[in-house]
Amino acid sequence: MQRYGCSENDIAHYTCMRVPGSIIIDGNLDKPVWQKAIKSPRFDVPEFDLLSRKALTFGGDYDRHPESFWWGRHPRKCRWAFLDWDFPGLQTAVRVDGKINDNRIPDKGWSVELAFPWEGMKWLKEGRSLLPEDGDTWRIFFGRFQRLCNAGNEVQPHPAWAWNKHGVYDTLLPECFTKVHFSNDYLQLDCRDSQKMTHCRRHVPVF
Repeated sequence: MQRYGCSENDIAHYTCMRVPGSIIIDGNLDKPVWQKAIKSPRFDVPEFDLLSRKALTFGGDYDRHPESFWWGRHPRKCRWAFLDWDFPGLQTAVRVDGKINDNRIPDKGWSVELAFPWEGMKWLKEGRSLLPEDGDTWRIFFGRFQRLCNAGNEVQPHPAWAWNKHGVYDTLLPECFTKVHFSNDYLQLDCRDSQKMTHCRRHVPVF
């Protein structure tokens, strides 16, 4: 049977280390904890920016054939989205390097910080430990879609970016999600440079 989507060689791996204190979520990625964290490879490079390159997208019917319209072709079958659910305790902050909603001024970019409390993941742990233990591996999808319009027409399908290749225009494939490996090793931070952390002690385990 031919595999649907990515191959095992397409899967990205990342080691998630501990930090010696809580991080203030303010959208600023210049904090030492982010500067010293292991960097992922770029998967949204300016060279392939769809707007500046005036790109056009072409696609087939993907997963919208009559025999698979409602259930898809993945063995998991139906997927669910709960539009009235928010992740419990989620913290978000965005930092904009530019001026919002003013097309006369070119923006330089933006950054975002997200904090997901472990308690909110209790429905996803499936017997795993919360907090994760040293050596645990979780599968997590890292990516985004963007709604773009060209001359008033919405571009279809929506352009998407993902950490590792999925092989099909379908990001709901758990076997294609990036593997995040949790480690008890700490990032090497100097507390004198950690003004953006609420506290800085050597033995406070916070993933």
